[in-house]
Amino acid sequence: MRLFIGANSSPIKQVVKSYLEKSKSLEVKNYKEETGNGISGVINGQPLKLGSAAWLQLNNLSEGKNQTKVHVSFNNVYAGYFSFENSYRTGIDVLAKLCKTNHIKTAVLSGDNNSEKDNLKEIFGKETELRFNQSPADKLGFVKILQEKNLKVMMVGDGLNDAGALQQSNVGIAVADNTNNFTPAADVIIDAAQLKNIFNLVLYAKAAYHIIVWSLLFHCCTIL
Repeated sequence: MRLFIGANSSPIKQVVKSYLEKSKSLEVKNYKEETGNGISGVINGQPLKLGSAAWLQLNNLSEGKNQTKVHVSFNNVYAGYFSFENSYRTGIDVLAKLCKTNHIKTAVLSGDNNSEKDNLKEIFGKETELRFNQSPADKLGFVKILQEKNLKVMMVGDGLNDAGALQQSNVGIAVADNTNNFTPAADVIIDAAQLKNIFNLVLYAKAAYHIIVWSLLFHCCTIL
């Protein structure tokens, strides 16, 4: 089995939202969201864009180590950025260790840059495949490639950018911070605080499968 973990900036949206809710409300028109890039709209007749440096066509901007930046353009003039220091969900190290000791191959795909490469290598191991700057289509395509190799893929993701890959995978697990983050494409929804228990979920599913198989065999033998 391949365990595919999708990393994206969905939690960042929650942080920005909570910050902006404390500010004065402004009417936004022509709101649009471009998956994997950012959002745009018009405020008081002036265009506003928030998203990646590439999407805002900003050149020669370096990302700080252990940081993610959401850039802002107002009235077609660069206004600055929101800066977020990366942190990992509680239990991700436990899950990675369990996968490694039980010979479950893992891969991590992130929509962010490779500033976290060394930290991810330390958590998941040098043998884990890491891919950065991944769009939703890239994540979906990666799952399809694994399945074409006759591999069973379990995908873990925490945002809409992972929806396509969650649906395509053999088992899709959506990690939610609250019940409002429901992802229809997922087979399983798990609370973020229970991330380390994903491996236990796998063991439970395998045990349930064996019980069903043996029950059917016993039932058939009984009939005979």
